[in-house]
Amino acid sequence: MPAPNRNAGSSPGAAAPETRLPESRPAIPTSAAAHAPLLLRYVSPDEAVTGFPGESVLAEIRFGGDPALPSAHPTALVAMEQPDNAPAVELWTSKLTVQYGESHGIHYATNSELLIGIISNATPVASEEFEAQVRKIYRDIFALTEQQDYPHLLRMWNYIPGINLHHDGQENYQRFCHARAQAFQEHYGEFTFLLPSASAIGTRQGSFTIYFIASRNAGVQRENPRQVSAYHYPPQYGRRSPSFARATLEQSGDHERLYISGTASIVGHQSLHAGNMQAQMDETLHNIEMLIQSTAAERNTRFCGLADIDFLKIYLRHATDVDIARELIQRRIGTRASTLYLTGDICRRELLVEVEAVIGCR
Repeated sequence: MPAPNRNAGSSPGAAAPETRLPESRPAIPTSAAAHAPLLLRYVSPDEAVTGFPGESVLAEIRFGGDPALPSAHPTALVAMEQPDNAPAVELWTSKLTVQYGESHGIHYATNSELLIGIISNATPVASEEFEAQVRKIYRDIFALTEQQDYPHLLRMWNYIPGINLHHDGQENYQRFCHARAQAFQEHYGEFTFLLPSASAIGTRQGSFTIYFIASRNAGVQRENPRQVSAYHYPPQYGRRSPSFARATLEQSGDHERLYISGTASIVGHQSLHAGNMQAQMDETLHNIEMLIQSTAAERNTRFCGLADIDFLKIYLRHATDVDIARELIQRRIGTRASTLYLTGDICRRELLVEVEAVIGCR
């Protein structure tokens, strides 16, 4: 595996990133049993404001149209409706001491092990500048993670307005993939074995938003035996293949986490079951199951199947499909996993659902 090019994120002679010094939070007493560098919850907006004893907020992701309250911690507002029950906020917290900072529009939080950052960009996707802005944002992310000494990207979320729309003869998702791949190649050189897990989902309004988790320690890239690695897709899917791993396994001390990328009804590289929501959902869960099982077999993890999932996010092209998705989740996974349903566009027009998961953040 080639060594990462740590200096490739900036052009020669470029100035160092302008970074506001982090603000420290009071240290939180920890013990060996309460040393939690990363916790995830789907909570009510009120719970997000009041917080949880002994924990500091790393990042807060709100979905829908209500503006987030001003806060010291990184916060994103993603314009995606929730078709299921009361609104929920995605809240990342830690029992370690947390610091906050800002660099080139990236608001971030750190503890001794991880960095979480959020950036939103108002450049219209349907503009000539969009690809240049994607490259710049990724360069700024690389510069920040290197500067703060969290050089290993583990997980990324990309929310793209109008992901299936076209500009200048190209689909916006393909334009995003082209720019992202250029940025990865510029920074890492040969980058396929250094990619984080990721999701790229379409919103129907709002700004282009990215949030990400980076670590001091490298994760283990995982691929799915049922699927062609996304970075090896044939040219029919765009000028550059999507740049992400199917999952990232993080093993540090007593903590073991698996971040599963946005997963859909794709076998090999082909979409299956066009127009059939139930079949697509079932195929998607089978893909996730195989990914977990192969990781368990090859990496000797404590988890081994769908029942071990802690958190799920289900993206539905049509809000009316929520009942089908819920029934299959309950039948195949059960009720242990905290689940968040969102309405958004999937990267391929024929796909009706995409599912992502996390194991090991509770």
